[in-house]
Amino acid sequence: MTVTISFRVSEELEDFLEKEAERRMTTKSTVAQMLLAEKVKEIREESGTNGTGNGEEECASTGLLDEAQQVAFPSKQAADAFRDEYSQFVDSENDDRRLKQVSVIADTPVKYLPDSEV
Repeated sequence: MTVTISFRVSEELEDFLEKEAERRMTTKSTVAQMLLAEKVKEIREESGTNGTGNGEEECASTGLLDEAQQVAFPSKQAADAFRDEYSQFVDSENDDRRLKQVSVIADTPVKYLPDSEV
């Protein structure tokens, strides 16, 4: 699952992205995504996590889940509240709103999950 993120940049950064996009023969958006992905990989390598954990590990430096997983909530109401408030982290293809478990995507901030999952 992917999401769209948009943000404003300085003219200096825009110029850099433009030149880098020309050099790589791609778009500025793709360059920004590639650079961010490279930085995330560096951070994970430095912290000793590589995204191949058992699903309950978090990236030590970022506080994010390493992979998608099912998260148990104490009640259906709590699960639904999470689904509504943090819908950007819900794996909508695999989540079943009838359950107390919520399917979340990789890189979900651990701070939003129930204490039993932290």
